[in-house]
Amino acid sequence: MNFTRAAKALHIAQPAVSQAIARLEGELGVTLFDRAGREVRLTEAGARLVPHAERILGDVDAAEREIARLRGRALGRISVGVTPTVATHLLPRALAAYRAEKPEIEVVLREGGTGALLTMIERGAVDLGIVVLPMDRPSLDAVPLFTEPLLLAVAHTSPLARKALQGSDAHSGHAEWAGPAPIPLRMAADEPFILYRASYHLRSATIEGCRAAGFEPRVALEGGEMETVLRMVAAGLGVSLVPQLAFEGSPRPGVIALPVSEPPLARTLGVAHRHDRPLSAAAGAFVATLRVAVGQAGA
Repeated sequence: MNFTRAAKALHIAQPAVSQAIARLEGELGVTLFDRAGREVRLTEAGARLVPHAERILGDVDAAEREIARLRGRALGRISVGVTPTVATHLLPRALAAYRAEKPEIEVVLREGGTGALLTMIERGAVDLGIVVLPMDRPSLDAVPLFTEPLLLAVAHTSPLARKALQGSDAHSGHAEWAGPAPIPLRMAADEPFILYRASYHLRSATIEGCRAAGFEPRVALEGGEMETVLRMVAAGLGVSLVPQLAFEGSPRPGVIALPVSEPPLARTLGVAHRHDRPLSAAAGAFVATLRVAVGQAGA
C-alpha cells in the first residue's frame, strides 16, 4: 500500500509504478487506489481485482513451468504455502535437505491457516501447500503426508496436569516414565479454552472435539497464532488443543501436553496443488524431500 516500497520491490523507478497503475485504471475505467495523502488504499474495485490478478500471474508462472518441462528442465523457483506449526517444526529440516540437493532452486514460503492456504493454491499464488486433510476443493488434488494426534495443552500448575501425572504414576510401576496419562476431553469441560484464528483448522477441530465430548467450550481468548496460544496456556489463562508436532524439537516451559483418550482426536496433513497444474520437477523433488523429513521426525 505504498508506491515507493512497491517500486523498490519491483526494482523499478517509482514514477513507472504510478504510470502503470494509471494506465491500468484508464483501461478498466475505474479507480483502483485511493491516494489519500501519503496513505494508499485499495478501492472496492481494486480489492475485487486482486484475486483475478493473482490468478493471472499464477497462470503465467504455470505456463513458464510447462515450457520449462518441455525443455527438459525444472524452473528455478517454487512457492510453498505452510501452516505456522509446519513452518516452525518441520520445514527447516526439509528446506535444509532440499537446498543441499538442489541449490539452484529458489523456494518462496507463505504462511497461513489451512483455509487461507487453500485459497492461495486455487488462485495460483503458491504452487503447493501443506494443509489439513480432507479438503472440500474440487479444483485441488492432495496426497497425505502423515497423521498426528491432537493433545490438550495445559499449564503445568493446573489441576488437570496434576491428575494426569498422578494417573501416570499409578500405572507406571517401576517402568520408565512414559509421560502423562491420557484423559477424556470432558475433564476439561470447566476450563476456559484458547482458540485460534477463524481460518485455522485447529479452531473448528477444537469446537467439534468438545461437542463430541458432550460440552460447548467456554472461550477465554481467540484469534491467536500457535506460539501466542501456548504462551497464554503457560500463563494459566486457559487450555488449548495443539498438534503433537508443536511439542517436537523444542521445550515448552510451563506447558504440559496431555494425550486425549476420548474422543480420539487427530489431524492429517497433506500436500495440495491445483488439479490443472501438475507439479513441476522441482516441486515434486521438494515433496519427496518433505516425506523423508516427516519420516525422520517420526523416528
